[in-house]
Amino acid sequence: MTQQKRIDSQLGRPFRRSGIGRRPAREYGVWSQRRQGGGTSFRQGVKGYVEEIKKVLPLTSGSIRTVLDVGCGVASFGASLMDYNILTMSIAPRDKHVAQVQLALERGLPAMLGVLSTHRLPYPSRSFDMVHCFRCLVPWTKYESGTIAVWRKPTNHIHCIQKLKLWKSTRLCVGSDPDASWYKKMETCITPLLNVTDIHAISGGALGKWPKRLMTTPPRIKSDRIKGITANTFNEDIKFFAAALMKFPAWVMNVVPYNAKENTLGVVFERGLIGTYMDWCEPFSTYPRTYDLIHAYNLFSMYKDKCDIVDILLEMHWIFCRHGSAIIRDHVGIIVKVKGIADKIRWNAKIFHSGPFHPEKILLVDNSDE
Repeated sequence: MTQQKRIDSQLGRPFRRSGIGRRPAREYGVWSQRRQGGGTSFRQGVKGYVEEIKKVLPLTSGSIRTVLDVGCGVASFGASLMDYNILTMSIAPRDKHVAQVQLALERGLPAMLGVLSTHRLPYPSRSFDMVHCFRCLVPWTKYESGTIAVWRKPTNHIHCIQKLKLWKSTRLCVGSDPDASWYKKMETCITPLLNVTDIHAISGGALGKWPKRLMTTPPRIKSDRIKGITANTFNEDIKFFAAALMKFPAWVMNVVPYNAKENTLGVVFERGLIGTYMDWCEPFSTYPRTYDLIHAYNLFSMYKDKCDIVDILLEMHWIFCRHGSAIIRDHVGIIVKVKGIADKIRWNAKIFHSGPFHPEKILLVDNSDE
């Protein structure tokens, strides 16, 4: 099959999967109306439900910025938390009867397919400030008796390590990377926090309050746990893509390759942003027409010896909303190849550069009618 026939056959492929999130194209003007909801899950409405939570959790202090909502319904909970400047990742399993994630995405809210089952969710350890689980398909009452309490994670494991010497039924995980989650099976053990010497110390380092947290050097970088990135280099490049878009009515799903040399997804969460691990040689677990914009930096160079450029571009085409755009930044040889395939996919693509001798070029894809 020729490359053009292969592209044409894939462009007409039917819906096959489900997944992450976007804000609908050119509908930002009605954003506030679109995200109103509540459904029937909350007796007093979602706003009344959040008001009750606010009595016991500091939703307005800035200490809670990222939330994981398991079993999200139509993501009304996450939508309501936006009033408190809290960013919620809503997850739910694929359901042919009630497409919860699709409904969330169509409302312009961050969401992706996920289920608490046999594998870890595609996030590093210590990612979210709060987890909300409501009708999340976990049979709590089957294994627990009496009232289910709100659980708060300790700031360190000094007491836990001491008590585990007596509790034989529970153990700490040994010999595994706490941030590894791509196809990583869950174990019946507690992921240990980083060692500290003081009972009052915060394992992994304290996080600042939002919005100062966005521009503060993350603890993972302060402690030199990310190779190749220091506090100085972070401060030089502090306004990276997602942070630079914070002043616009948009949210960014920061996608980090699961096998990247520099695993920076933990840093993303420490800054108060959201993201996920991904392998672009595999299908992105998302619905079609999910994102308004895809920004790819050195993506094709990273995968040039792993999978075909055509497959990645077709996946992007499947993810695009109808008038989606892309900013692809890479080495000139890669950009020329991508431009040739983009023309066959019938993208409106143009190459930009800062000079003829610069090794990198930018391919701008603008499929809008404007």
